[in-house]
Amino acid sequence: MVPPEVEFPIREWLLSPLNPAARDAARATAPSNSGWVAYIARDQAEGAVPESIRFVKHRERDGQHVCAVTWVDGEGTPKQGVFSVVADAAGSYSIRGSHWGGSESFPVRRPWLNAGGGGRPLYIGGRVLGTNDAARVRISLPGGAVVEDDVAEDGWALFPTTYPSLDNSVRAVAVAVLNAEGRLLNQHRLLGNSEPV
Repeated sequence: MVPPEVEFPIREWLLSPLNPAARDAARATAPSNSGWVAYIARDQAEGAVPESIRFVKHRERDGQHVCAVTWVDGEGTPKQGVFSVVADAAGSYSIRGSHWGGSESFPVRRPWLNAGGGGRPLYIGGRVLGTNDAARVRISLPGGAVVEDDVAEDGWALFPTTYPSLDNSVRAVAVAVLNAEGRLLNQHRLLGNSEPV
């Protein structure tokens, strides 16, 4: 169960009014292929339908909470995302990193953790695509740290870490997708298009 103080900043952001005009202006003025970056940088929100918000998975490590969430945005589009929430020294919780997109799946040729990540400290999270046999996902970070999570029924795997932030060394890290017997189904780069290692 997700603690209410962790849910609050995520719900607050999701429920903030959608501003299509700001989104469209950001897309129009941003350099090629960076419209979403410009829109996100302006802290625009989703205008989510309140009763559609579902916290589908939660993991916590050393005070960092990582949540997989699904919702329907203010334009009726189903969305899914991962949020990292951390308390400051005064005990106030806030979002320290997030990524999201449409909830549709797409075909892949081999098992793959469709992950994103970021924040401070680093979080990683996403859904395993391309197999129903995945039971665990293991990620080895620079410096020898290993994070592992079970794969939820709907494919989610979440990784709070103590790693400071996303950098180029993390981008080259390998992800191992394992079945229930621990057999390797696939190994690929963390933030690539399922390129084999």
